[in-house]
Amino acid sequence: MSDSWKVLIVEDDEVLVKMYRKKFEALGWEVDVARNGKEGLVKIKSFRPTVVLMDIMMPEMDGMTALQQAKADPEIKDTHIIMLTNLSTADDAVEAMKCGALDYMVKSDYTPSQVVEKVKKVLESKI
Repeated sequence: MSDSWKVLIVEDDEVLVKMYRKKFEALGWEVDVARNGKEGLVKIKSFRPTVVLMDIMMPEMDGMTALQQAKADPEIKDTHIIMLTNLSTADDAVEAMKCGALDYMVKSDYTPSQVVEKVKKVLESKI
């Protein structure tokens, strides 16, 4: 099942994007990328990902705003969105989950391989 999944990486750090893309593609997943929340919302509608891996701190539109807008949009409200950030306060995690995030990960707690593995496990438990 997971070999046909699609992931949208919404992240403005090009180095992280390349690492995550490589890891997901190695699993056979189709990958697309957006550089900010605004572009991410557009690509959620056109790409129809199985899951979105979304950074919080980005230019133009941050990830929390994009999450809130995605969950308020009937067309994409059921999209699985996992927040990925450098912010590590409990309040941030609680807020993301209240807004409808599937999960919340702090970048410094995971290697790119661990992020990809956790995304896979979270999806397997939800789909």
